[in-house]
Amino acid sequence: MNNIQIRNYQPGDFQQLCAIFIRAVTMTASQHYSPQQIAA
Repeated sequence: MNNIQIRNYQPGDFQQLCAIFIRAVTMTASQHYSPQQIAA
C-alpha cells in the first residue's frame, strides 16, 4: 500500500465508498457512535 493516489470522486466509486464508510462506522470507530447511530 505504498502507492496511494488522491483524485476526485467518480460515480463509479459509490459502492466502494459506501463499504468503507460502513466499515468505519461499525468497526473502526464504533466506540464513537451510539448503537442507534450504527443501526441507522
